[in-house]
Amino acid sequence: MTPHTHTHQSYVLDVIKYLGNFLYVHSFFFFTVSLLKRGSSVGDAGGAADRVLNQLLTEMDGMSAKKTVFIIGATNRPDIIDPALLRPGRLDQLIYIPLPDEESRYQIFKACMRKSPVSKDVDLGALAKYTQGFSGADITEICQRACKYAIRENIEKVLFCSE
Repeated sequence: MTPHTHTHQSYVLDVIKYLGNFLYVHSFFFFTVSLLKRGSSVGDAGGAADRVLNQLLTEMDGMSAKKTVFIIGATNRPDIIDPALLRPGRLDQLIYIPLPDEESRYQIFKACMRKSPVSKDVDLGALAKYTQGFSGADITEICQRACKYAIRENIEKVLFCSE
């Protein structure tokens, strides 16, 4: 067991115990792909991810019915969620959020580029049309890279012109 494994297991235990001290509703957002399926982490220090997942399941099962604690999990890989996480009393409900449609992609492009100077010849509608199957994160990455390339290009122009 590595020091990091112990830290992660302790963290799960500490957070669940902390939330259990309250009588009111609390949310704990849990997001990691490596803990979604047992045995899926090859080379992870002797099953560290499995131990952390087991610790989380143990703590979820030990919660009192008198406490109102919600555990909300989020992943971009629902296909590899360990079935033990989906048993009654754990993560009972699955909510699927689909990829954005064309209008949503347009709005994502618009939001990502709102603080950046954009050339008049950039057609966000066309970009939205050609990015079918892209997630909001994918579109954000496209915008960030475009900004970096534009900055680099302008720096090179300034350096080239000053020589």
